[in-house]
Amino acid sequence: MKMGMKRILLGLASSLLFMGCMDQNVSAVKADPTNFSVSGLTANPQRAAEVLGLVANPAATSGNCARCHGDFKTFDGLDSLYNSTYYAYQCLKGDTNTDSGKTAALSCLAKLNTSLSSTDVANINRGDVTAISKGVSTLKPSALGFFTAGTSLEPFQRLFTGNSNRFASIASGTWVRSVAMPKGGAALSQADFQVALTWLMRETPNKEKFLTHNGPNVCSTTSQTFIGSGVKAHVTRMSEEGEGWNFKNQANGLKMFACEGDCFANKVSGKDVFPIVPNVLSGAGEVRLLHSIKADSTFWTRSSADGRYVSYGAKPYSIIVDLQPKLTGKAERQITVEADYDPAFTPDNLSFLYQGEEHGTRFCNQSMLASSSTTHIDFNNSNCSASSLRIGLYQAIGSSLDNGDIMAIAGGFKSDEGSTLVQDVVPVFSAEATIDISRIRQSETGVFQKVNVTRVATPYTANWTLSPSDKLAIGTVSAATADKKARHGGYRIVLTDAPSIASGSLPTSFSDANTAMLCVGAGEKPQVSFDERYLVYYSYEQHAELVKAAQSSANLYVIDLLGDGKPVQLTNLPKGQFAQFPHFRSDGWLYFDLYNSATGVREVVATDAILQLQK
Repeated sequence: MKMGMKRILLGLASSLLFMGCMDQNVSAVKADPTNFSVSGLTANPQRAAEVLGLVANPAATSGNCARCHGDFKTFDGLDSLYNSTYYAYQCLKGDTNTDSGKTAALSCLAKLNTSLSSTDVANINRGDVTAISKGVSTLKPSALGFFTAGTSLEPFQRLFTGNSNRFASIASGTWVRSVAMPKGGAALSQADFQVALTWLMRETPNKEKFLTHNGPNVCSTTSQTFIGSGVKAHVTRMSEEGEGWNFKNQANGLKMFACEGDCFANKVSGKDVFPIVPNVLSGAGEVRLLHSIKADSTFWTRSSADGRYVSYGAKPYSIIVDLQPKLTGKAERQITVEADYDPAFTPDNLSFLYQGEEHGTRFCNQSMLASSSTTHIDFNNSNCSASSLRIGLYQAIGSSLDNGDIMAIAGGFKSDEGSTLVQDVVPVFSAEATIDISRIRQSETGVFQKVNVTRVATPYTANWTLSPSDKLAIGTVSAATADKKARHGGYRIVLTDAPSIASGSLPTSFSDANTAMLCVGAGEKPQVSFDERYLVYYSYEQHAELVKAAQSSANLYVIDLLGDGKPVQLTNLPKGQFAQFPHFRSDGWLYFDLYNSATGVREVVATDAILQLQK
């Protein structure tokens, strides 16, 4: 998997990395001709903090980040800086003393450019000088992260030398000057740059250890789990009284994929179409292999309500997989999509959306996917919204059971692209966190329109999701320990028709009848079943220090909202394997990703484990 650079920088309250004052002199600073490297611990963490502006230094009025980047003092600012720096570092950490090493580094940087076409990327992969030069010279400063403060240093300037001067025009043009930092002051010395780079790369993932946090003191123990009477009443109506989307879909005759007999037990020529995947679950049930992801996927996987279509982000195009041909022994059908990530399907099995840099937020009619002539979606189709509906990234959607209107919810988030995060990281959201709740309606002529938007203040709570009926919003709380360190404060559930929502705020009390607090201690973005009774999430192992993928794992957990609110572990994976991105289809089967970090294999699987829990 490869992280979408634009996506990372939009996460949470993205730091304005490159707002500056005036241009600096970017002539090369004399320094030892060593490569950029991060090794060992920072010898001078005080100086690193001064350079980044994390601590006050009255004398530091030029030649550092302190004057323009107060946001580096926040969790969100450091997150954004770290993420962009990390991916640029993967390009620059190698040996750039040889012509081949320089070309490899520049090619890697060029492919961080999210504005390139698939043809450009293919040409870069073939080593085309023109394509590489185009990719680098139009690269936004945000893609370089902290390396914008190192563009004047010899290791960076060296990239454009040699190679018969084929890349010299990049250095002599305006690009290097335009991206160079800091603005309005002297360039960093190589010593200052190196000490700050090493500190940033080594310490930022554990930033909660050195920055204080003022989040609420909730869910300090799992015994503080609370489910309000209003939430229980809603879940009872949906699951026990037959009002949820699973019942409505069944009444409307929605046919569930691969369920002609026992679900996913289909055979062709005596062989299982969907083979059993052993040694995954911790309890009863089975796991069936649906699809092996061949592309470099980005972020989550989602599927249609009937389970027929599986979708995920990828480069250069996202993918929607039609599993239907597999039932007759044929190869699955893949549809490419001009989008980057964040697919979602409405619970009525009628619409889907994708997000991306080129087209923004686009909704389409799901019926277009069934046509064999649909091989590529560029959104220039009457089945799709004609322009972006401008919904924030990492969104969640639900649909009204009354009129089919779509609700979309988006705000701050803690993203997970699937392979770089291998252990639990504390969620850190600010007091200024908000969400936008948008209503989307499709007109009689098929046009998707945004009807209205309500902004709601959600202090210290983000990573929101919606239940299928759009009546339950679930956010992750960024709580605080007694010594003001960030910690996971559990999942907060709020009824979207609670009186305070319309006036732009969450219920004040965490024990309000219209809310619930699920004290889980760790966990990523959850999802809710179509009968709204079960909440499922995945959680990475917690480690005191940074570990490699082979030393960690991720497992699935489920909470019965009509039960005691305590999580039950669904999977039991060994080190190096990760269950991620779980989501329901209408009948209660659960789809999720299985990722093996040792082999790089990522598979989409289905399980009836939660259905077995109900027996």
